[in-house]
Amino acid sequence: MVIGRTVVISGGGTGIGLATAEAFARGGDTPVLIGRRADVLERAAERIEGAVPVPADLTDPPPAFGREVPPSGGAGGGGDRGTVRHGGRADPQRGRARPGSAR
Repeated sequence: MVIGRTVVISGGGTGIGLATAEAFARGGDTPVLIGRRADVLERAAERIEGAVPVPADLTDPPPAFGREVPPSGGAGGGGDRGTVRHGGRADPQRGRARPGSAR
């Protein structure tokens, strides 16, 4: 395992995304928490040393995502970057994921 990566985690404020961010942080990586709710991301980042909260809706076109992500290397100076996608897009009228969205 390479230590010191910057790992971008959508849905990183709650549930599996938050648990994933905590696991990466324990391993020495810098989790970047992406999600729509800034207050939730801020609380999550307070729990995880070095976490970077970035409120963004990944369904918005660029540059909504990516402009605030720290440069590759994170706190530990490693060059690798990873992405973990836990955020999804749901159709509130049907209560299930839209075709073509992350599942």
